[in-house]
Amino acid sequence: MKEIMGVPEFCNPGCTIITAARGYRLGARASCSPRWRFHDAISTVHLAAPTSGSVVPGAGAPVRAGYPLAGVSRSQDEAARHKSPVHSGNVVRQRTPAGSDTQGRPPLLAIGGPTASGKTELAIALAERLGGEIVNADSRQVYRGMDIGTAKPTAAQQARVPHHLIAIVDPDQPFSLGLYVRLAHEVIGAIQGRGRLPILAGGTGLYLRAITQGYEVPEVAPDLDFRAQLEAEAANGGLPALVERLRALDPEGVATLDTKNPRRVIRALEVSVATGRPFSATQRRDPRYRSLVVLLDGENGVLFPRAGARLDRMLEAGFAAEVARLLAAGYSSDLPAFSALGYRELARVARGECSQEAAVEEIRRTTRAFIRRQRTWFRAEPEANRLDITQPDLVERALALIRAEWGATAG
Repeated sequence: MKEIMGVPEFCNPGCTIITAARGYRLGARASCSPRWRFHDAISTVHLAAPTSGSVVPGAGAPVRAGYPLAGVSRSQDEAARHKSPVHSGNVVRQRTPAGSDTQGRPPLLAIGGPTASGKTELAIALAERLGGEIVNADSRQVYRGMDIGTAKPTAAQQARVPHHLIAIVDPDQPFSLGLYVRLAHEVIGAIQGRGRLPILAGGTGLYLRAITQGYEVPEVAPDLDFRAQLEAEAANGGLPALVERLRALDPEGVATLDTKNPRRVIRALEVSVATGRPFSATQRRDPRYRSLVVLLDGENGVLFPRAGARLDRMLEAGFAAEVARLLAAGYSSDLPAFSALGYRELARVARGECSQEAAVEEIRRTTRAFIRRQRTWFRAEPEANRLDITQPDLVERALALIRAEWGATAG
């Protein structure tokens, strides 16, 4: 593969970037000033830059749908841990894990929360105020051609601030936690090299946790034959038996895994067998950043109507036609990418297997269940600062958290 030169429009003076079109190798050489800053209307935060001249792969030109990616492969899933929150008014602040020490490390802002909580709008507003760039943390927005149903930022939104890791693989390409972690660190390093603030934003809790807590995840190739065997067992009602098999290999990991999710149980077994180690032991934690995690939340009575209204807008924008185009292009609805909300339901409509009315009702039901699961996950998130989405001045409240955490000067 060869490299081509380009200078992104958002690059600071003195920063040269090697970027690529599809099929080219991605890379970046940062040569910025040794100290950098980001601004909001009130405070300035001074931060240490990466080593001058270091090579940071993965920094693409300002392709608003995300930089292109070549050679994507491998597969990996998840592990998790839980801490108890400390409540303070309508903000819930959680204790820093014992022994963690991120002082002197570059800052990273992470914005998470359940579906339809307003993450995209907040991330863009903060990026504009703080001189930031947004790194996608949604496991389905990485796929090309799946734009409407995954609620990707619109072209107008992506034009306001640079976005990364959006639309980087085709729906039939494997995309794993291990690959995401590697690419996210590369992009974050490039953003920091430009003297800007990386803002991780999305609703995939494991992606947020892996980056903010410093998971070191191996990229273990999928064993398709073994996986097919396990999937057949799970489909025939054998998921509890698979969970018990995993428990024998990794009792610590089972305690924190979503054991009702066959895909995650199967992947944990796959990695444990392939590496000869417990799945949880393959995910070492070494935080690279001084992370501030902001989680948006609201009661189900608030989130459910918001999600329903958003689904109506998606359908009006052509969600069903988007799914039909994917099927016509030869993509199977059995692909993991189609586990995104609504895609398999609308695929049945496209094949004439059910009415659109029945499919939409099923999407509403699965969306509500998904929001419940997201809220359960995020309630256990360490180092989290929760903001109630029903309260006014969300952006100002988020900025107040940032100032309280990082102060006027950090690094």
